[in-house]
Amino acid sequence: VRWAQGRTPNSPANPCDTGMVYTAALYWSVMTMTSVGYGDILPYTQAEYLICTTCMLISSIVWAYIIGAACAVMSKMDPELSEFERRIDDFNSMAQDQDLPQHIRWRGREYIREQRFHTHYMRNIDAW
Repeated sequence: VRWAQGRTPNSPANPCDTGMVYTAALYWSVMTMTSVGYGDILPYTQAEYLICTTCMLISSIVWAYIIGAACAVMSKMDPELSEFERRIDDFNSMAQDQDLPQHIRWRGREYIREQRFHTHYMRNIDAW
């Protein structure tokens, strides 16, 4: 077990213990997956490995939640764009269900785009 050769004198854990090897492997895989890094502060006992692994998993879940919440907020910043995309998606679904010819699909999308710009202009005409 090469990873444990330099640590054996400092560690009370037996590096040849199967449980310790699996715990260290779990710790390494979680550290690699969460991109926490391999820093110079390392756990020595099996309990430390388990606690560090648990902390990394919990912190990665919290970080994923924060990123997801931030993305959700940013996706709702432009309600006009969200409405336009919803209408285009609805039109595309209807056009596919009805098997409309391509030139009719193009004209329908063009109408929705023009309607979006017209609505935006009418909402903001007082600002000019």
